[in-house]
Amino acid sequence: MLTADQLRAARAILKWRREDLAKASGVPAVTIQSFEGGADSKISTVSKLRAACERAGVIFIDAGDGMGPGLRLREVPGKRKR
Repeated sequence: MLTADQLRAARAILKWRREDLAKASGVPAVTIQSFEGGADSKISTVSKLRAACERAGVIFIDAGDGMGPGLRLREVPGKRKR
């Protein structure tokens, strides 16, 4: 699953504004803002947000083994390092 904190962190690591994620995911920026603010979203919406971030190189890590959820960034072939 994707948490609001993970999504905010993913946008930060990608240096994306909500509008950038909206364009990449097809989810309106206002819906992204609501989700990040704690509102429940449809599974299909959360899936679109997660998939867009994953295409950009984010790997989401689910909670487990006494650790909370997180993420990391992988290199995307053909994408310049920042």
